[in-house]
Amino acid sequence: MPALSDRHQDQLRHRAGALTLPLLLWLSVPFAALALAAARVPLWAAFPQAGERFALQYVTAAQFAVAALCFPTLVASFRNVFPVLASGWPIALIAGALAAVPISRACAAELLVSAFLIVLSLWRQILRSTLWQNLAAGIASTWAIGGAMLFYWRTELQIMQARDGVAVSPNLNEALSGPIVAADRIAMDPAFIPHTLWALLASLGAAAVIAMVLRKRWGPSRYSESRQSMPKVPPLSPTA
Repeated sequence: MPALSDRHQDQLRHRAGALTLPLLLWLSVPFAALALAAARVPLWAAFPQAGERFALQYVTAAQFAVAALCFPTLVASFRNVFPVLASGWPIALIAGALAAVPISRACAAELLVSAFLIVLSLWRQILRSTLWQNLAAGIASTWAIGGAMLFYWRTELQIMQARDGVAVSPNLNEALSGPIVAADRIAMDPAFIPHTLWALLASLGAAAVIAMVLRKRWGPSRYSESRQSMPKVPPLSPTA
């Protein structure tokens, strides 16, 4: 079997190095969240004694946050998608076992994380420039993290309104609340299915696939035709 050329070996090392750091970040943040739950570190005032029951919520929230913030480098190519997805499932299952959550609910919550990552990876292949990638990461993190914060503030407002005898504001739509809130509700309520959120993710994924097909079908050919139709400028002759 012929030996690999030096150039091919350098390419393999570059690909491995390009995945190593994002994968370490992807694993370290959920593991830190899992350690917080296992150590029962109180994160709010009325923190329950059995804090490990929130382990699955901690882990999925960390995974959504890392995926939204770092997806331009985390899933920079389709080669990175499978290692990232495969490495996230064991942590979620460990968190589900620590929280004494049925395995079906742990799998449902992590399936939502996987779908979120797949949609982000599809859009990553479309957005080639750094500007658009950073803009997309900002939008995704605002939806994932900001939606959870908005849901928390809305819940606090509802508690104050009920205490003061004021009409309680309606709950936010599950799609506006974002995937972190949906995964939390999946872990807590076995009957909850985020239909609107799944429909939104499916629509975003389908739009990304259509955009990829259209760009592959029309983009390069139109670009090459426009290049060929441009008048050729003769080179400047050196002056005497």
